[in-house]
Amino acid sequence: MNPTGKGGFKPGQSGNPGGRPGANAEVRDLARRYMPAAIKELARLALKARSEAVRISAIRELFDRGYGKAPSPLVHFELPVIGSTSDAANAIAGVASAVSRGEISLAEAADVSRLVEVYAKTLESSEYDKRLRALEAAYAP
Repeated sequence: MNPTGKGGFKPGQSGNPGGRPGANAEVRDLARRYMPAAIKELARLALKARSEAVRISAIRELFDRGYGKAPSPLVHFELPVIGSTSDAANAIAGVASAVSRGEISLAEAADVSRLVEVYAKTLESSEYDKRLRALEAAYAP
């Protein structure tokens, strides 16, 4: 409970003043010590692994470490407006339809579906909050 007694925190006061805990320095230093050998092993696998999947994975890891991960392309497709939690089902149907038309990949559909789910939960929380405030107002002395 915070000092105001109303839940939450005072304006300008963090709920975690110490910040996010850092990585264990010993583990981080140990991992960094083995990094050159790990990179050499990735290079060896990229060139000499028997499995094509292993070679491709090693190449991808080398590129990601050398140049950073490639940004995801923007996805453009029609999605119904979500004005209430019941609209989320139509939005998910729109995502499935976009996949079936080949407009977006399954991975992109999964990402958009998670976004729709979070948005719907936010709307649901907002709706509950409105209903609770209305009940509190109705029964306030």
